[in-house]
Amino acid sequence: MRVSPFCKSLFLTFITEGAVLVSFFLFYKMIAANFGPEGVGEYSLVKRSSGMILTLLLLGLGVGLPRYIAMASERSVKIAYFRVGAAIAALFAFAFLFAANLLKGDFAILFFGSVKYDYLVLPVSLYIAGLLLHSLVYSYFRGSLEAGKFNSLQIINLAIIPVAVIFFTAGVRMETLIVAIGIAMLVCVIFFILFFIKGIFSDKRGANIGTYRELFAYSIPRCIGDFLYGILLALGPILAVHISSVGDAGYFSIGQSLLISLGSVIGPLGLVLLPKVSSLVAEGKNEIITDNLSDFVGAIIQCSMFICVQMIIFADIIILYWLGGGFLDAVASVRIILTAVVFYAFYNSTVSILNASRVKPLDMINVSIGLATFLLAFGLLNIFKLFSPIIELSIAFAISVWVMGLRAYVLLRSLYRWPAKKDANYFLIALILNGLFAIVALYVKPVLHGALYGLAVFELLAGTFYLFVLWAIGAKWIRQGIVYFGNR
Repeated sequence: MRVSPFCKSLFLTFITEGAVLVSFFLFYKMIAANFGPEGVGEYSLVKRSSGMILTLLLLGLGVGLPRYIAMASERSVKIAYFRVGAAIAALFAFAFLFAANLLKGDFAILFFGSVKYDYLVLPVSLYIAGLLLHSLVYSYFRGSLEAGKFNSLQIINLAIIPVAVIFFTAGVRMETLIVAIGIAMLVCVIFFILFFIKGIFSDKRGANIGTYRELFAYSIPRCIGDFLYGILLALGPILAVHISSVGDAGYFSIGQSLLISLGSVIGPLGLVLLPKVSSLVAEGKNEIITDNLSDFVGAIIQCSMFICVQMIIFADIIILYWLGGGFLDAVASVRIILTAVVFYAFYNSTVSILNASRVKPLDMINVSIGLATFLLAFGLLNIFKLFSPIIELSIAFAISVWVMGLRAYVLLRSLYRWPAKKDANYFLIALILNGLFAIVALYVKPVLHGALYGLAVFELLAGTFYLFVLWAIGAKWIRQGIVYFGNR
C-alpha cells in the first residue's frame, strides 16, 4: 500500500513532537535537580517571557510564511517570501534587543517582574535570537512541506540541544545555561540555511511588492494575536512573582507547561494542516476540508479527554518522580490547569485551520477574549479571596483556555458547516468511556504504590484498550483517519 506524502509528513511530525515532549520532561527534571524550585521558577520566567517577546519580533511570520509559501507555485517565489520576511524580522529584532540591553533594568521589571533579574537580559537576548532564526527557517521548510527538514531542525534545536547543554554544563549559573542554549541553536539553524542559501542570494525573481504587502497584511494581525497569547502565558508566572513568590511562579508554570506539552501531542495535526489547508483553499477545494472536519474534531475530543482524565488522577505520582518531593505543593495547581487539556488541544489543533481559511485574524479575536477572561476571572477571585493566589491564578487560566477552545469550535463551525450531531456523539462516547476508565484508574492507583514504571505500563495498556474499544464501536476517525486528506 502506498503511503501518501501528507501521511508521511504527519507521521514524522508526530514522532518529532513526541521527542520534544520527552525532552521537555527530561530537561525540567534536570533543571529541578540542578537549581531546585527557585531555579524552575527562574527558568519558567525566562521561557514565558522569551515566548512572548518572540511572538512580537516574528511579526506573525510564523503563520504567514508557511501559508504563503505553501500557496506559491514556484520555488523562486517561496524563497522571495522568506528573504523579505526574514530580513524585516531580523532588522526589527536587532533594534528591539539592542534597546532592551541598553535599558536592561526597565526590561527586567517589565518582563521578569523585578530589576534584580537584569543579569538575564543579555542571555535571554541570545536565546531569543536563536529562537527567532529557528522559527523563520522552520516556517520556510514547513510551508514547502519539507517534513524531513523542518522536523530535523525541530528535534535538534528543541529536543536534543537543551538536554545536551544542561548535561555538559552541570554546575553553571542559569544565565550561562541560557547563553549556551541560544548559541547552540543559532549554529544549528545556520547549518540548515545552507540547504537553500544559494537561492536566497542568487535568485532575485519572485513575488512583487503587492504580494509582499499581502503577506504582511495577513501576518501582522497574527503577530498581535500571538503577542496577546504570549502575554496570556507569561502573565500567570509574572503575577505569581508579584503577589506570591518565584517558587509559586514555578509551580504555576509546571501546570501550564504540562498543559501545553500535552496539547502538543495532537499539535502535529495543526502543524501539517496549515500548509495543506492553505493549498486546498488556494485551489478552491473547501469541500475536502468540510468532509473531514467532523472526524478531525472527534479525534481531538476522544484522544485529549483520555489524556486529561488520566493526567489529573496521576498528577501527584508524575510530579513526584518527574521533579521530586519538593514540588508536591504544585499538585493542586497542576490538576486545576489540566482540566483545560481538551479545550487547549482543540484550540491548538484548529488554530492552523482558522488561519489558513481566512485572511481575517479570527485567532487574534479569540485570544483577546481569552486574555480578557483571564483578567476578569482572576480579578473576581482576588476580590473574594476564597483561595490562595496560586490557586486563583490556576482557576483563572483554566477558564480562559476553556473559553478559547469553545470559541475555536464555534468559529470553525461558522466556516465549515457539518452535522453537529456527530460531534455530540463523539463527546458523549468519550465522556462515558473515560468515566469508566477513571474508575478503573482510581482503583488501580493504590495498587501501584506510586511506582512510575507500574504507572507507565498501566497507561500503555489502558490507552491501547481505550483505542481498541473506540475502534470496536466504530469510531470513524480511527478506521479512516485522514485518508481523504492524505490521498491528496
